[in-house]
Amino acid sequence: MAKFKNVFTWQFTAIIVFCFTIGFFASFLLMKYIVESSRDIKEIKIIEVTTKGSSPLKMDTLSVLKLQNSIDLIAQKNDGRFEILGWGAALVIAMFVAFLTFNVIVSTGKVKEIVDEEIDKKSEKIEETLNDLVRKSTEAYNKILEISENLGENGNPNK
Repeated sequence: MAKFKNVFTWQFTAIIVFCFTIGFFASFLLMKYIVESSRDIKEIKIIEVTTKGSSPLKMDTLSVLKLQNSIDLIAQKNDGRFEILGWGAALVIAMFVAFLTFNVIVSTGKVKEIVDEEIDKKSEKIEETLNDLVRKSTEAYNKILEISENLGENGNPNK
């Protein structure tokens, strides 16, 4: 009966780990979708602005705007990279925790099996010792009965 109990425990544990992994990937995809759909990519469009009576923007101003646009785009790419690194780290940590949990469950089961086997061996030895004691005490009791019967009949135990 104990062996079947361990099988059901392993099946239950495997189902929990599988569901945890599927849930983790589903939450990863959902968060990625939410973050991508809510992100406003702000690109600075550089156009030449002229108004009546004013001169067009100077070249150095346009260069500054282009540089600012490039910096903003690089910052957005880096944010995406850090997000991917964060999700990757979360995935690695989750897999590590699942691995540790699995190992703890396995080692606990093995320790239980070893302890049960040792208890069975000790109980068998105790039963054998008790049976030996019962047999020896029965033999001693029978000898005492024989001696007492001999004493009762003859009055002398050495006959």
